[in-house]
Amino acid sequence: MLCPEFRCSVFLPVPPAAAYAFHLDPSNLRRISPGWIPVDRLSVPSPLRVGSRLEIRVRALGVLPQTWEVEIAEMVPAQRLVDVALRGPYPQWRHTHSFREVSGGTEMTDLVEYGLPFGAPARWLDPWLHRPFLAALFRFRHRKTVELLSVR
Repeated sequence: MLCPEFRCSVFLPVPPAAAYAFHLDPSNLRRISPGWIPVDRLSVPSPLRVGSRLEIRVRALGVLPQTWEVEIAEMVPAQRLVDVALRGPYPQWRHTHSFREVSGGTEMTDLVEYGLPFGAPARWLDPWLHRPFLAALFRFRHRKTVELLSVR
């Protein structure tokens, strides 16, 4: 297991199959990305399957270009979607989206297991830099996902 972990959950007003399908649609990544990390370029193979590699170019803080190469590691329809970064700003990155049916919809949980850039000296920055960054990013993504799924 990678260290540290970041986990957060959100209620989505749709069944798990619809929440899963929403996350399989690459156009939704642009729609749920905050303005301070806009997606400039997205290259996604079709159909998306285990082993598929995506290239995502973003501008961190709106200005710093970053290219991520992400591989789909696991797909369990309506239950789980896992992507692993092969290249990006973090030396290790594994993102699991889990979908669980609850009354009236789906509880989606994002679990990010990540390695810190710059090794051990960066560990002390995690509570003040990486974790708040991830919290703000996923808070925005969850809010936008709920908004988009509520109008369907």
